[in-house]
Amino acid sequence: MEPQASSTARDDAAMPLAQLVAGITDPQQEAEGIDRLVALTTRCSGVLFKCDNGDVELLKQMAEYLLTGRLQATDSDDASELQTAKWRLLACLLRVDSHEVRDVLLAREERLQSMFRLMLTDRFISSDVLVAMAECLVQLSCSMSTLAVPLRLLDVQTAEDEGHGQDGSVFLGLIKQMYVTLNGRSHLRQGLADTLKTAIRCKGHAKHVVSSGMLRSLLQVAWEQSDDVSNVLLLQNFVLVGTHVAFFVCYSTTEPAAIESTDAASTAKKQRIVCDLVVALMLSGSSLVFIEAVRLLQFLVDNAAYRALLPAIPDLRGALEKAQTLATRPNSKLARDTYLTELCETQYRTLTPEIDAFERQHGSVVGLPSDETTVKGDSADEQALELALREATDAKTSGNAFFRRGNFPTARMFYRYAIAQLRVAQQHEETRLRSLPTHELLAQCSIGASVQVAGSLSDEWQDAMISDVEGSQVEVIYDADDREDEWVPLARIRLRMNTSMLSAFEDLTVSCFMNMGKAFSALGDHDQAVQCFSHALALRGGTLVAALYYRGVANMALHDLTAAQQDLWNANQQCRDQRKSSSSGGSSQTNSRDAKHTRALQSQIVAAYKKLQQMHANKKRLDKKLMKQMVSYLTTIPGLQEE
Repeated sequence: MEPQASSTARDDAAMPLAQLVAGITDPQQEAEGIDRLVALTTRCSGVLFKCDNGDVELLKQMAEYLLTGRLQATDSDDASELQTAKWRLLACLLRVDSHEVRDVLLAREERLQSMFRLMLTDRFISSDVLVAMAECLVQLSCSMSTLAVPLRLLDVQTAEDEGHGQDGSVFLGLIKQMYVTLNGRSHLRQGLADTLKTAIRCKGHAKHVVSSGMLRSLLQVAWEQSDDVSNVLLLQNFVLVGTHVAFFVCYSTTEPAAIESTDAASTAKKQRIVCDLVVALMLSGSSLVFIEAVRLLQFLVDNAAYRALLPAIPDLRGALEKAQTLATRPNSKLARDTYLTELCETQYRTLTPEIDAFERQHGSVVGLPSDETTVKGDSADEQALELALREATDAKTSGNAFFRRGNFPTARMFYRYAIAQLRVAQQHEETRLRSLPTHELLAQCSIGASVQVAGSLSDEWQDAMISDVEGSQVEVIYDADDREDEWVPLARIRLRMNTSMLSAFEDLTVSCFMNMGKAFSALGDHDQAVQCFSHALALRGGTLVAALYYRGVANMALHDLTAAQQDLWNANQQCRDQRKSSSSGGSSQTNSRDAKHTRALQSQIVAAYKKLQQMHANKKRLDKKLMKQMVSYLTTIPGLQEE
């Protein structure tokens, strides 16, 4: 510093606070404004600085003046230095030991909005100004967090935002500009990431962050670092913001706190977390998030270190199948984008063989049992049936876990496996029972046993239950209401699985078919969904309200309006019958719960029926708007069959 400048700085530092403030706010003393801004910042940052009543009023006046935006340099050469000093002073004022001064900046919404808009005005002056603004923004976030006041960064409305039709998009661009510009300032970047995470308070905010390309910028900046420490630190920023975004836009994901606790993780572990997060975003129900995640996945594919980790990600195969399904579905948004369609298909063709190779060496990454675990015929007995039921139940539970996080293809695999286990076990058991010699058959024909009875004039077998046994004659009660009880010879009888086990098998099979149908519906494969719901209905003799409802909705999606109308009508009638039955069954807790469930389901049926009427009214002019409404409605159908 030149001797004269040094002397001026010392003079400013010793100047009374009132004179310093006057020197900044007085247009006649503009030439000395920069030095006095720096001096005031130094004064307020001092350890020994304490605000008395007079100082508080002066600093409040100073803060209000800075927010007006009137502090401008007449010489463009001084603009960068002046605005840098201004933002550093604002950051300093947010730290002073006086809530009255801080309240000038924090307590009123319009003051915060003024500060945010001032940042947008100054953003292109210089990189030094951007750094100073970033420091101020991080300090602002810390101060508001201390006061438990929400940071509404993404609610800032500007004239440019009005053109975009959304709040906060321009300000997100500013944060991204700051983050990319802060070379060598890892801790300040970390502060910005924390600030952005705090600002994301709803699904709309999360989608704005995704559409701004912020996640890609966070990942690219991390990859540009040459040392591992900075790389891991900046990868954590991607994980921090990305996980918080996923919390709002994904079906189910790891709570943010669980990820934030991995700061000390190695580079490889952090890279694995990044892979998990990108794949989780691909499973989002938001098409905007899904499309951005496809682009992020390509970043990982193009990076050798990350690509080596991808085959071990449990949800990757399901995410790739989802992408490939959407890319080939004619009415999907993805199918209209040639580049993204080709990208999804390329990723599927490239990564699926790598997953297959990994699983051949290490086993299923999702924990799906191999075909070798299926029940064998020579082991089919009561113990084997219980084992099959337990394994099928475990498979359904695993499928439900994948379903909840949007991995419908993998969930579908587990439901299929569960159904196959049950079918094979049941077939083996019934084959064993049919091969019993007569004396063993008679010994097992006890009252209450489940049997099938051959028709006297046909080869049809009717389900029934034994009510009495006399010698080689058996009295049976038919399951079908239109058949009279009768005595039949033992030769016309064949045993079935015991009633309780058979009921457990059927209940679980119905549940798996229902969930599998919902998985197909979620992927837009409504033909397969209809088949699944039809299988569930067949097992329940056509009486299953939920299956009729979901099949009706799937038929609506297929534009089979006649079938949809019949299903929804039948569902509504069965609902009414159930409500009458529950109302006549007393006021027990179970009846009350069943009645509440039935009422909720009936309201969904009525809503679907109204939508169906709308489709009928517009049958000859089904336009894009109506189809969009229909797709939106389909996403609201309830999620999972738990019982």
